[in-house]
Amino acid sequence: RHLPLASEFIWLAYKIYLSIAQVHFVDLTMHWYGGETTMITHVGEEENINFRKPPCCCCLCLPRSTTLTKAKIRFMKGSVYQAPYFQSLCLFILGSLQISGYVQLGSLSFSSPYIYITVLLAMSNMSGLWGLFMFFNITHQFKLLYNYNYVQEEIHLHEADHCLDQYSGVHRGHPS
Repeated sequence: RHLPLASEFIWLAYKIYLSIAQVHFVDLTMHWYGGETTMITHVGEEENINFRKPPCCCCLCLPRSTTLTKAKIRFMKGSVYQAPYFQSLCLFILGSLQISGYVQLGSLSFSSPYIYITVLLAMSNMSGLWGLFMFFNITHQFKLLYNYNYVQEEIHLHEADHCLDQYSGVHRGHPS
């Protein structure tokens, strides 16, 4: 009797956790680029980018060919950043309505709020995935992470040097 309710709760927690992971990935990507200005410099201020990428490839309000600006980067980031907050709010409302008996999960009746909240959740999810995929496409199209192995080796070498300095400083009697 309680297992179906538990599986629904786990599914909702998963959706929120996944959107939080997407936000962290975008943060790491922006940190990797060195910020918005550096990302624009790497891409090129005159390079055109197609914003009609899946899952929003049929969205006519997105430009097909445009240059990358700080406002457009912030729009992509915002489309990802909204997901955990908006989905948490929608899922809280949906859970509250279900507990109070106003909503039956899976109801496709237009008089039930379930279908409208589900549509809002889907739109939020699609928007977040679009922003994430845009960062993937920009990274791939302009070959911005091809130096990843080089940078990773440099970071490991720096860490190894630091550890050796600390180790040798302790044994030589120097303060570390």
